[in-house]
Amino acid sequence: MKSILVFSSWLMSTSFVSAAYMSSNSDNIAVYWGQNSAGGDDTQRPLIDVCRGVADIDKGLNFANSDRPTEYGLVTLTYEKTLILSLGGAATDNTWAFASPDKAVDAANRLWAAFGPESSSAGNSTLRPFGSAAVDGFDLDFEAPYANIQVFTQQLRKLMDQEKARKFYLSAAPQCPFPDMNLSPVLLGDTATALDFVFIQFYNNPPCDLRSPGGFRASLGDWDSQWAKKSGAKIFVGVPGAPTAAGGGSYVEGAAFAADALKTAQKIPSFAGVMVWDMSQLDKNTEFLPPIVSALSSSAAQPATGNRTMICKHGH
Repeated sequence: MKSILVFSSWLMSTSFVSAAYMSSNSDNIAVYWGQNSAGGDDTQRPLIDVCRGVADIDKGLNFANSDRPTEYGLVTLTYEKTLILSLGGAATDNTWAFASPDKAVDAANRLWAAFGPESSSAGNSTLRPFGSAAVDGFDLDFEAPYANIQVFTQQLRKLMDQEKARKFYLSAAPQCPFPDMNLSPVLLGDTATALDFVFIQFYNNPPCDLRSPGGFRASLGDWDSQWAKKSGAKIFVGVPGAPTAAGGGSYVEGAAFAADALKTAQKIPSFAGVMVWDMSQLDKNTEFLPPIVSALSSSAAQPATGNRTMICKHGH
């Protein structure tokens, strides 16, 4: 198993595993951390006990139900995981949409200066919440229509590709109907090739989520044939980590998922792994993940390494 970590400018995300995301592997696991969707006072564990600070102390940033990790904590995690900052979420609206292409480019530049390599902020006064540490990329979870998001995405990709010292990732978290209505400007056209992978939410959508096996297979096939093959990007199958993590009965026990839907997903060439929402739900449902890990490990060409991918996001 390999790891990815995703943070959000609306909230904070991370993961506790032991190796970085591998694009050639199909045994990656992603888990969102930071939203505390379980809602209890004690349902969100500290991020390896290195979370410090107070939320919302950085101008214009909201890390919601998580504490800011110290620079030390982020750097330590970076040694073992791919860390990605996720933007948006279900609780956001489009009131902060980019008013013009120039505004979108400026927003991407400021985000990169704040969370990209420290050299990207040289010569300006941009606040860097994680000090000299840099995230490994950004995740787009725009669940409302945003103007000029394709311009924002293209500029982020341009900035990432200019940095030759390390690989940076750009992902999106669409709903399972293809194409996602709110993310279609990013998923279709020239911008599609800007993404490295997507975390498709196969829940809260009865026509194509896990409660509808036929709809799930059809949707997954559409994403693979109509998007992944054209974009060259990878697909994560997103699932809720507990019954309370998603509405409408779209939760499926881990063992049942591993025995059926996961086998279907493993047949498509673009399959990269499984995404789980979220860590606070997973912590109270300890029997969910092991059969998924086992199934991914047994089918992967690489030996199992016990790794995970943790992701945090604003919410679904």
